[in-house]
Amino acid sequence: DKQIKTNLNQIHLTARDQEITQLILDVHSSNEISSLCFVSEGTVNNHRKSIYRKLGVKSQGDLFKRFIL
Repeated sequence: DKQIKTNLNQIHLTARDQEITQLILDVHSSNEISSLCFVSEGTVNNHRKSIYRKLGVKSQGDLFKRFIL
């Protein structure tokens, strides 16, 4: 977890993008993330798209590969 947070801090993600990325990596669904962050599921999906674009990944699987493997 510390290493992932360090990596997220080195990438140009907003604080909210970092929070949502961490929740995705903690295997929360978009619905769960929306409840935890008090935003709509559509907002979470918009953040996902932005995060994927900024990180150059195309899927949640790619995101996991980047940080977990």
